[in-house]
Amino acid sequence: MNKNRRILAIDDGPFKFGDEMTDIVGVISRGPSYLEAIMKDSVQVDGRDSTEKIITMIKSSRYLEQVNVIMLDGGAFGGFNVFDIFEINERLDIPVMTVTRRLPDHERIKKALSAHFEDWEERFAIISKGNIDELPVKRGKAYVKRAGLDIGRSKALLARFTVHGVIPEPLRMAHMVATILKKNICTGKA
Repeated sequence: MNKNRRILAIDDGPFKFGDEMTDIVGVISRGPSYLEAIMKDSVQVDGRDSTEKIITMIKSSRYLEQVNVIMLDGGAFGGFNVFDIFEINERLDIPVMTVTRRLPDHERIKKALSAHFEDWEERFAIISKGNIDELPVKRGKAYVKRAGLDIGRSKALLARFTVHGVIPEPLRMAHMVATILKKNICTGKA
């Protein structure tokens, strides 16, 4: 992997039930400790616009041709505003991977979706699309879903960008920036 290519890591900020919108923050990084740019947008809490907002965020930036991989936290932003990593990969022609600390509990997710959304089947189909791989990181394991890249490259990205713990540093930075926009402090744990 070209070390000068960029990673775009995106995470959402905290929100309260009743909030209409929540921020999403993208961090452009050329290494685990080299932050190059930060971008921000917002998505509807429990809405359906996160896939489009992610695509627009990168297309409207000057980094479209330079981003090597997009890393996302989890499978949805702003509650259950699910994003489709396969659509993002296809439309941008950029590999996409999600990273989480814990294996998603699809039965619990399905139950929550069916209790709160008329379109729960469509949301669940998106969030459960693809396989989840358990991959080693510096201190334990991470759960990764990927579109447009193989498992070997996913392992290499985790190894290169995870400094401490489980979450790659660009995702941790995106989380911190998104959190500080809403609160007055962020402890650094993503």
